[in-house]
Amino acid sequence: MMNRAMEKKLAKQEAIDVSDCERTWGGIYVLPEYVEGVDYCDAVQEAWVWSIGKLLVPEEKLMQDRSLRVLPAGTFLASLDSRFYSAGESKTIECVWLR
Repeated sequence: MMNRAMEKKLAKQEAIDVSDCERTWGGIYVLPEYVEGVDYCDAVQEAWVWSIGKLLVPEEKLMQDRSLRVLPAGTFLASLDSRFYSAGESKTIECVWLR
């Protein structure tokens, strides 16, 4: 791994690797759970997650395998950009983490 900071955080369990998580067609990671107080990254791409949002209502999503799924309220979604930052104005998703 070229990103030494990421490598160290993963080794110390100060970061969670989301690379194995299910993804939507747009590349949003569907997290099995949300853990407060740690960083998130895709270790395969060596990219940091920049925002995590929590669905407030069920939402239909096209998944990476092209299947259509309804994600239930309470599902956590992670992104490599800050798209969930503006979620404070949304009635469907709440920003819970921002890098």
